[in-house]
Order: sequence, then structure tokens, then C-alpha cells
Amino acid sequence: MTEKGRAVIEKSNIVFQKVEEAIFAGFSQEEVELFAACLERMQNNLLNAVSQTEREE
Repeated sequence: MTEKGRAVIEKSNIVFQKVEEAIFAGFSQEEVELFAACLERMQNNLLNAVSQTEREE
């Protein structure tokens, strides 16, 4: 990877960190972890629903 590419990645990581901090401002670590767990469960539910639909076709 070029130096320019590394710089872009570094800058992107800083921006993503700031966005994440803004999104979760006022949330406890426990709330953030619970939210992530809920999203993961929702994703699994959707994947299972798609799988079930494909088997029924």
C-alpha cells in the first residue's frame, strides 16, 4: 500500500471514531453493547427468514 493510501485509511479511521462517538453520546457501554447484540439478533432473524423462504420455494 502506498503512503497516500495509508494516510487515507488513517484519516478515515479518525472520522469514523468521531462519528461513532457522536452517535453513542450519552449511552453507557452497557447500552451500546445491548444495542449491538440486538442488531446482531435482528440480522440473524433476517438471514433465517431468507433461508426459510428459499427452502419453501
